[in-house]
Amino acid sequence: MRLAIVALLLVTCSLPLAAAAAKDLVGDWTIDVESTWTKLQGLPEMKALPPETAKIAKAAFVTQAAGMVWTFTENRVTTLVSGMKQEEAYVIIAIDGDTITTESTSAEGAKERSLIRLIDGGMELTPVSNPLAKVVLKRK
Repeated sequence: MRLAIVALLLVTCSLPLAAAAAKDLVGDWTIDVESTWTKLQGLPEMKALPPETAKIAKAAFVTQAAGMVWTFTENRVTTLVSGMKQEEAYVIIAIDGDTITTESTSAEGAKERSLIRLIDGGMELTPVSNPLAKVVLKRK
């Protein structure tokens, strides 16, 4: 019996982890405020803030984050921030394990790359050009 349990554990642990897929992005997402704030605390720019400034920054972030929504389809992402809607086309550039690299194109033609890491049923979205804009999203 013990040998069977060990064999089962070995087989289970050796199975490949499921890779991220485009379909994992599709749906409506909102900011996970506490998780995002925790991630931002690790950035050198945030660590450099005096405590009082960090407290003010968090209050502003919480207020702004409350109304943000991202809606992903297979090839478009729509963001709603402070009542303003923006839609962009995106393509998947690469998938590496749990991380998807996308390139979005705004209506004006501006391109932006982002890293999307799938974590615990949510996603961590980081614009390559601005790591301070990192957000952790959860399904709405």
